[in-house]
Amino acid sequence: MLSHLTSSSATHILNISSGVCENLVCAYNHSYKLNDDGHISGPFPVHIDSEPNRLSLHPRLSEQVFDDEGPGHLSSRGYRHDNDHIDIRHIQILPTMDEILSRRSPYMPRKDLASWNFLCGVPRLVDTHFRQLRYDSVESVIDSTYYACQLLASLGALDAGQNSYETPRGNYFRAYYDISFECLGWNSFKGLEVEISFACPPHLQGWEMCTSGVLGRGMLAALVGIDLDNSALSATFFEIVFNKSAEGMKGKGNGVRAAVRVCLAQPENEDDCRRVLYYSQSILRGKLILVEYPSTLLAGFMHTLRQLQHPDMQAIPFSKEIAPSEILRGNFPNSGAPAYAAGEGYTYNLTSLRVPGMGAGAPELRLPLCSSAGDFAASVEVLLDQTTLDKGQAAALVACLNRGLAFTQGPPGTGKTYLGVALVKAILASRPENEKWPIVVACMTNHALDSFLKDLRNQGVQNLVRLGAGSKEKWTEGISLARMRKGQTPRLGFSRWKSATSRVEGLNREGEKFCESFSTPEASWHVLREHVQECYNGYYQQFASLEVAENNYAEDNTTARKAEGFGFMCWIKEVDINAEEDLLRNFHLYLGKSAASSAGSHTIQQMLKEIFSSKNLQVTSTLGEPSIWQMTSSERRQLVERWNSEISKARVVEQVAELHRRHQEARRYEQRIRAENTSFELKKKDVIGVTTTGSAMYFELLKKAGPKVVICEEAGEVMEPHTLCTLSPTVEHCIFIGDPEQLRSGLRLDESLFERLMKPANPGTQSIPTSLLSIQRRMIPDIADLSRATLYPSLQDHPSTTNRDPVAGMMRRMYWLDHTEPESETGADSYSNPYEVEMIRGLVKYLISRNHYGVGDIAIITPYKAQLTLLRARLHARCSVYLDQADFERLIEDNLISEDVTNAKGLINVDMLHLLRTATIDTFQGEEARVVILSTVRSNTEGRVGFLKTENRVNVACRRVTRSILTVSITLIVHYSRARDGFYIIGNANLMRTVNMWARIIDVFQEKDCIGTFLTAHCSRHRALSGMKMIFKPDDFAFVQPCRAKCGYIHECGHLPPSPVTQAFALPEAMPAEACLWSLLCEAMSRALRGLYNDRHSSNTLRTQYRAEMFRLSDQYT
Repeated sequence: MLSHLTSSSATHILNISSGVCENLVCAYNHSYKLNDDGHISGPFPVHIDSEPNRLSLHPRLSEQVFDDEGPGHLSSRGYRHDNDHIDIRHIQILPTMDEILSRRSPYMPRKDLASWNFLCGVPRLVDTHFRQLRYDSVESVIDSTYYACQLLASLGALDAGQNSYETPRGNYFRAYYDISFECLGWNSFKGLEVEISFACPPHLQGWEMCTSGVLGRGMLAALVGIDLDNSALSATFFEIVFNKSAEGMKGKGNGVRAAVRVCLAQPENEDDCRRVLYYSQSILRGKLILVEYPSTLLAGFMHTLRQLQHPDMQAIPFSKEIAPSEILRGNFPNSGAPAYAAGEGYTYNLTSLRVPGMGAGAPELRLPLCSSAGDFAASVEVLLDQTTLDKGQAAALVACLNRGLAFTQGPPGTGKTYLGVALVKAILASRPENEKWPIVVACMTNHALDSFLKDLRNQGVQNLVRLGAGSKEKWTEGISLARMRKGQTPRLGFSRWKSATSRVEGLNREGEKFCESFSTPEASWHVLREHVQECYNGYYQQFASLEVAENNYAEDNTTARKAEGFGFMCWIKEVDINAEEDLLRNFHLYLGKSAASSAGSHTIQQMLKEIFSSKNLQVTSTLGEPSIWQMTSSERRQLVERWNSEISKARVVEQVAELHRRHQEARRYEQRIRAENTSFELKKKDVIGVTTTGSAMYFELLKKAGPKVVICEEAGEVMEPHTLCTLSPTVEHCIFIGDPEQLRSGLRLDESLFERLMKPANPGTQSIPTSLLSIQRRMIPDIADLSRATLYPSLQDHPSTTNRDPVAGMMRRMYWLDHTEPESETGADSYSNPYEVEMIRGLVKYLISRNHYGVGDIAIITPYKAQLTLLRARLHARCSVYLDQADFERLIEDNLISEDVTNAKGLINVDMLHLLRTATIDTFQGEEARVVILSTVRSNTEGRVGFLKTENRVNVACRRVTRSILTVSITLIVHYSRARDGFYIIGNANLMRTVNMWARIIDVFQEKDCIGTFLTAHCSRHRALSGMKMIFKPDDFAFVQPCRAKCGYIHECGHLPPSPVTQAFALPEAMPAEACLWSLLCEAMSRALRGLYNDRHSSNTLRTQYRAEMFRLSDQYT
């Protein structure tokens, strides 16, 4: 049986002791079949000749071992499961139950070209990336579902009060019990939907589910069940549409049940559709639980994996360089100049890059392709002389324009986006008049894409379009694909487009009616029609005459399709068809509000006239049945009841399943037609912006648009499978800009194309030629020293970084506040540290009160979600601040404040959290912040650093690639490189010092005398005149006095005005001697205390005494 090791967070670690469920086998794909008698039989094995796998109550291996023998029959032991295919096009992306139950090691090809593989070249590359990305995406799903099956098989193990579990491999899942099917619905894009209710765990009752983040939109879930009729296991995967809290379900569940609305994760899978229909209508009996996979976003991997299965991926450009058939020795293959630029005499027009005002009246600035090192150097000198590019950027731009496959490495802050914008402008200006193809700009995140497109727009590139949703910038609505399509008249195959759209809308209407029939006693013509036609053809002819002839309404066949069945409804409800107003009202109700409002009144009147024409009403049966209009109410009701009784539930279920199949087929056809017409408009655009995930989703559309250039920013962070999906067959010029400065080992599952070609794994293989940007313009030199000490020793500072404003109200621009306050474990592999939360809250509130920082100027990052949740909760506090007009309008636009929040002194009352950016290290997005605050969280006496541990390895036993300290530190470096003016870390330095790279970072702080157990607050403008306050604990911020030094202008609050309206005021020539003396004394004692603290031989007692003395003096004189 299962025994649970319960943690303080109510997370159960499954510990399987013994036992085998020999009778519980895989149901394969539940290939059920409808017999002639209307009942079902099955399930049947699908196609692989192997014994089904069985569920065991023994634990799975705690660490994954891979098999490289080959897939399917290529393995000496034969097929591992029913999804173990040689051709990746046949592999179901989400796991089958037989795959879940398999305990054999999965096949995993290696990237090393020296290793054996049954494929070579591009097929090998695509096959390898598909299998590795699929494993990385669904292994946690397999592991969690396996243990969910064990929960089901263990009698007495189900506890509705405890729903969070951890597997021995460290994967987390949530299970919900007492499953009930509330209703069926229809999704216009994905077809069948189902609402599933369950016993709500006590901690999620009330409205808690709405704010807890569980069962979130777009996340993956599964209905795992044991079929009680044939002891078969099954798993049906869903994408969550929305959840319903226990409070929202109060009418049905008495406040103890909640629900979730889901659609099929694989809508093309007919077996999944049938299985959920059979269970929902009690045709199948089963013991079911709902399994939620936290943090598994379906769209994050599904589109990319599907695209890798597409035949187009076998024709990726630059295959010789990207996918060689053998190990490349010697120099890396030269891709040569882009094909579009290979013509004789071709030159790039770089006039748009000139310094404004330079070269007025001069000829265009054109550069030919470089044929020698001398030509290259000369081109760089021209750019240095006439543009604002620095030497590294100029060299990178020339190299990118001369190489078909070009890579540029840029450490944080070196102007990678600036270079990308310059390349776009140069290439657009250089296209021949008769070849106006678009450039694709691909970025990993929506934020980065919006930033890139905004920079392009600001530089005069206006003909843009952005594919995909996810943008938080309102201005992008004007360049969105949806806006471009709005009101678009199809230019290609109008009749085909109209027919395809009409067919989908008709199937949607039919699907809605079928689903309504399961939850309402009213008869539906859509359900009865097929049966009446087969068994009562005479009646069918009379009802069929009442259908609108769709082809008579080519201008509004959508309404015509939705009107199907209206005549039957009027007949069964005995609507007075001669009362025009009554008939019109019923017709509007039948169509629905949106459809009725979109249809013209003339069209509706014409339809009603056709439906109830005298000719139709006089139709009689040729088979002797009486006229339907001459029947009494009782006769009509009895006839319909008889028809309903003759139709089995299984028959209706099969009709819905078939309808779902036809709907998916019609949707795919409509999308192809739509893509043909949309691509016609895309070809006219200069720039197409898309995320790397979106490039897989819109691959067909991009291919038809025919781009010749792809510029991929953040390329060092984009996993190679996603990068490959940006390379449509028409591309002739690939430019990758990023920073792959990170090491890998093992299978390198999360490796980027940039990294693989720059740091090849095969010994003796040359790396691809790469340009390097080396001058950073973002960080102050002190913060840049952290980068130089870890990853970028040659990084240089631009002169503009040396004259930044100091951090308002703080003694130092960067500081490590050291402490030993203990962490708190919150479960689900997450931790929090209340002390750090309170210190950050106090620090942020203090910084904001200086009236020096606007919206988004301060960013707070942390490695753990639990800490982030606690931070956001504590930072929800009202504060009164001065805001410039831009920030004020931004908060109003986002509905975060109202226009009447300004008080008499001009202060604005606002939620402090709305002024900040808060995120985990993994998800932090943003160009830069003026101040970055990092909470490291971990602090314990056992030396546990968590996933910041020293092992530089990929732990494939876990659901995701476990980050080593190096990876996390690099991510951290990227984030503190976003700090323009200040960077503060709050954490246990002694604990973090046990890790190599953290020790190097701490050494930099110590060398700069910027580490200690307290923060020093004082006026950054009047350093000598204002006192200092030592901040040892969160409450100390409340005792910091405002600056009282005299200067030209002071707000009524007693401090400096916001920087946008502040003039520079010189310090007075005469300086009170006592203030100067006190300032020097405090500074000296502060240095002594920090020196004492850093001396490892100092006693704790001596440190405590100095701390108390400094605290006393600070209170007395500040």
